[in-house]
Amino acid sequence: MVEAFKITARELRRNLKIHVKYPDNYDQIERKYPIVIFFDGELFYNYIGEDTKVFDTDKITYDIKEDTILVFLHSPAIKEWRMSELNPYYNGDNKDVDTVLSYIYFEYITHIVLPILKQRFRILEDQVYLFGINEGAIAALSMVYKYKEYKGACLLNPTLKLCDDKINEDLKNNFTCKKSIYLYRGGNATDSKEDDLFYHLCTRFDSLRTEILKYDFNTEGDNSYLDLSEHISIGIKHILLNK
Repeated sequence: MVEAFKITARELRRNLKIHVKYPDNYDQIERKYPIVIFFDGELFYNYIGEDTKVFDTDKITYDIKEDTILVFLHSPAIKEWRMSELNPYYNGDNKDVDTVLSYIYFEYITHIVLPILKQRFRILEDQVYLFGINEGAIAALSMVYKYKEYKGACLLNPTLKLCDDKINEDLKNNFTCKKSIYLYRGGNATDSKEDDLFYHLCTRFDSLRTEILKYDFNTEGDNSYLDLSEHISIGIKHILLNK
């Protein structure tokens, strides 16, 4: 079952579109569920008049949909605005990106949206997880160590070359090992600098002795949506092991 709604998010200066996918038997069984919050929800569901969906959401969530509530937060259509919300470490040359907005966004999701979801759906308080691809993975990584509310994160192809070095400092000083992490990156014809940064991130998590950690580097994977889609269910099932 899927429910769609919007929140007038004055702090974000936009309407926040949300899709929630919950078990088909949700109304028949009185139980609480883990929740996974996705960034870039427009890749998974379209609103009327939109054409941004690229994933076969029903297919990739087939074997987890009955055990988990999946929440898809849509990002702004404007590239610079999206980047401003999702990457607090942005080090690119686009002067229209304002990383201050990311801290507002993270606070809004954690202290406004998450409580609304907890009121509206039966959610296990200690099993809230994050999911992100590309810049969305940077947002998930940032939030999972900043906030105690999140138990873990699934990170696919994080765009680390668009981050300054402070990301490593923050991980070293603030990350708690009591989290579950899944990392994936394809390595076919990709940027060698990005590969090195990904390897460094994996070793960083190793050194932090993260409670439940898995990382995949597929030399044949090309980081296309088709490639990444194969790891969505794998990653979510992995992080949910940390209960």
